[in-house]
Amino acid sequence: MHVVNVMFGRGLGGIEQAFVDYCLALTKTGNKVTALLHPKAAIEKILTEKCGNNLQIIKTGNLGQWDFFAVLKLKKILKKLHPDAIITHGNRATVLLKKAAGSKFPVIGVAHNYSIKKLTGLAGVFTITKQLRDLVIKAGQPAEKTFHIPNMIDCSAISPNHAANTPPIIGTMGRFVKKKGFDNFLFALKELNNRNVNFRAVIGGGGEEEKKLKELREQLQLNDLVEFPGWVADKNNFFCNIDIFCLPSLHEPFGIVLLEAFCYGVPTVTTDSEGPSEIATNNVDALVAEKTDIAAMAGALEELLKNPEKARMLAENARNNVKEKYDIKIVGGLIAQALDKITSQRI
Repeated sequence: MHVVNVMFGRGLGGIEQAFVDYCLALTKTGNKVTALLHPKAAIEKILTEKCGNNLQIIKTGNLGQWDFFAVLKLKKILKKLHPDAIITHGNRATVLLKKAAGSKFPVIGVAHNYSIKKLTGLAGVFTITKQLRDLVIKAGQPAEKTFHIPNMIDCSAISPNHAANTPPIIGTMGRFVKKKGFDNFLFALKELNNRNVNFRAVIGGGGEEEKKLKELREQLQLNDLVEFPGWVADKNNFFCNIDIFCLPSLHEPFGIVLLEAFCYGVPTVTTDSEGPSEIATNNVDALVAEKTDIAAMAGALEELLKNPEKARMLAENARNNVKEKYDIKIVGGLIAQALDKITSQRI
């Protein structure tokens, strides 16, 4: 099957990560894949490194989802490629490709978050959580054309090689925006410090809240304990050099970083935000705290720090969980089944 995978974001984030994983999963399941990207897409280099010659990349610009000339360019591209299916990531890609494809080619939109209005009326919708599937169907998309396809990770590319740190290091990372809960994470670390728990912490990432978070670190007198190393380019180095991972999100549609922590075998504390609550099970593969309960987060971190045997058990279960449900081969198979069903409905 020839699949055109489309994403017009320029940065590096969750949707961009998922787009790369889709390209890799589609090629691994024997499909011919063409990626349509914005000319300034930062993920082009990553795509080339991961997919190599198995992926064709076409760069095409646009001025937004109402760009008439972009639609004309996309029509010409589709006419030349004549794909069996088109998968879109993000509202701009969905709207533009829906217009360009018309009734000639099936367009499948991926629901990465709660912005789902543009997804109804498509040939298919893939949702990253079961909750999102319910919401998409409630919005008017037929149930038989709506598929729960979680985000994925290539476990075969990860070989954990941890070295225990003294004192132990608690790590977290992501975009520095309010919904990620990094301020609560700092408050939880202050609580640990007040309890005389020995630790250091690393907060990787960057974004609009960076200045406020560093000011909060100073206000809480955590400067000597908490490091901000910047955006994490080498995730292997990050995860192999921490002892515990914490996902403090207040709002998290999925949480690919949670899959990464699980796959690297790092004992994890997460909040019960939307996506993580479907991935993690409390006291089975992680410790799960209520998303606004700072004391509970601190307590969970302390428990893992003081109970290394339980931490190892949770980490082992978490890695098995990822391999069984979220590995790229497993999810790639789900995508292949859904594409077969969608395209056969059009015959």
